[in-house]
Amino acid sequence: MSGNVTEKSECHVKIILEEDKFREGFLFLAEDERLVDILNDDRKFLPFRSEDGQFSVLRKASIIEISMLREGSKSRLAKW
Repeated sequence: MSGNVTEKSECHVKIILEEDKFREGFLFLAEDERLVDILNDDRKFLPFRSEDGQFSVLRKASIIEISMLREGSKSRLAKW
């Protein structure tokens, strides 16, 4: 694999978006990264995988609330 590939862990979350829309699925965290870290970094968008496997990109400014559904849910690895 390319040297640009980074292993990420999946964090199972429920996200409430503008207009009371919500999504459940997974955000991706690097090793030693916390959910609060990705919410406070400079990125404007976050990659997201829904529970049915669909990938999308969420605009961070549209997030009203986010909850981790399972503590320690960073169990599955994804390669980016």
